[in-house]
Amino acid sequence: MQTDYVTALVVNQLIETCNAREADYKKAADSIKDPYLADILNKFATESGKFFLELLPFSESRDEMEEEEITILNVRYKGWMDVASGNTLVDKKGLFEGCIDRERSAIEVYEAASTEEIPEKLKVIVIKHKSAFFKACSDLNSLIKELKL
Repeated sequence: MQTDYVTALVVNQLIETCNAREADYKKAADSIKDPYLADILNKFATESGKFFLELLPFSESRDEMEEEEITILNVRYKGWMDVASGNTLVDKKGLFEGCIDRERSAIEVYEAASTEEIPEKLKVIVIKHKSAFFKACSDLNSLIKELKL
């Protein structure tokens, strides 16, 4: 599939966000001892892996893009990750609130992507992924309340 420069740039940033989201959820799942909660976090990680595969056909090689342009959309997500990577989330509530913050950051990346001129098929994927991130926020909030964290 032939993609234009803007589409390739946007897709690569969405892919970065999905890859970071997947890695974060795997790390969170590994850090929690409760198998039920770890399973929930691993499901979000798996979901991100599927999102990556859906975006892949729209991507092009990063070598063709200038490095400083790659992070236009996901600066907020990466900024949050840089801060969070130095923290040790010792309690479940902090861990899940951190996950919600990650989801909100991913939503912002996807919101920015949806304002770009991208192919209609890609817009449909962006809407689907963004909807899943909203659902993840809701599910995580419900989990915090359910567990009385």
